[in-house]
Amino acid sequence: LSRDAIRALYLNPGSYAASTTNSVPYWWLDAWYPGVVDYETASVSDTDGDGYDARVEYFTGSDPTDAASVFQVADARADGDDFVITWLSEEGGWFTISAATNLTPASWSPVALSIPGQHGYTSYTTTVENAASFYQIELE
Repeated sequence: LSRDAIRALYLNPGSYAASTTNSVPYWWLDAWYPGVVDYETASVSDTDGDGYDARVEYFTGSDPTDAASVFQVADARADGDDFVITWLSEEGGWFTISAATNLTPASWSPVALSIPGQHGYTSYTTTVENAASFYQIELE
């Protein structure tokens, strides 16, 4: 468990296992929305107005109260013969990666589906030889 999860569990021990119907843990909502009563509504709210609801903010590791905190790639690099893309994530989220050789909207093709999110960071590895020019990571 993360330090924040342990703190939330200590402050509200009944809420750790509980989550909304879209899998946002009550402890996380308690931490970001103190005094929350309606967890379902809180999990689909966009309190910072950045276009992403609390569910997306949770699974992508961003701050739901800061519009400047957005989902982004943490690292993309060649590692020997491998090309590794790493992004912030949380367990329970599932991601799809699409690739393209140019930025024409119709040119995106899925290369990896249903990648399980890990606590902290999730990575996708391909070979340098097969690496595309552009990647897009989406929360499923």
